[in-house]
Amino acid sequence: MNKKKRSYKIITIITFFIIQIVISTVLNIDIPWYVSIIVYGMALIISKFLYVYKEGLNILEVRFKRSETTQQFFSAKLQLGASKVIDINGEFDNEICLTETDLRQLIYAKTSREMILPLYQYGEKVVLSYEFKDSIIEVTLF
Repeated sequence: MNKKKRSYKIITIITFFIIQIVISTVLNIDIPWYVSIIVYGMALIISKFLYVYKEGLNILEVRFKRSETTQQFFSAKLQLGASKVIDINGEFDNEICLTETDLRQLIYAKTSREMILPLYQYGEKVVLSYEFKDSIIEVTLF
């Protein structure tokens, strides 16, 4: 997990527990133990939303294009924040037979908005390296 995603989770969880403690103290109510578990779950969901909204990206779609070699070309739709959707193209060496779902999960889990900033702001090629099943995959986005 990258540092920013972890910090969003920690800050959100701490904030929710502080709010829970303040509410129980001010209203002088004993909150049952299982409410803490519910609060923890809600904090994780909200922190994921905040991370994707501010820093991360969602992969809406990945489609492989037909390829006769191990060099696999693909197109993808990325959602940056709440509304910005961009179409990108890319390529990578698919010797390990990565599926569209594997690539989608790999990009979602290990890519932040900052990493593709030169692509969507300036139209520059971006080369990203990912580790997958004991191999390094270099994905070129353009």
